[in-house]
Amino acid sequence: MALALRLAVHRAVGAAHGSPPVLILDDVLSELDPDRARALLAHVPDGQVIITTASPLPADARWDDMWMVTDGTLTRVPTETSRSGR
Repeated sequence: MALALRLAVHRAVGAAHGSPPVLILDDVLSELDPDRARALLAHVPDGQVIITTASPLPADARWDDMWMVTDGTLTRVPTETSRSGR
């Protein structure tokens, strides 16, 4: 319910201002079962979206840019590894 409310507010603010705001979802995937995680990722709204997760992404997830933190070091995942669907 909280996620649906957050997405509805995101859409309302975007409609009111003519462009979507940045959407930040912090570790939301660990709270969802695999089917719901895939559904969320398939229906992420347009605009800048930042998703943090400690859980692996679903196999069919698409992203434009990915960064990983390992032992306190931030590293960009190489472009050829990324699977952009947008």
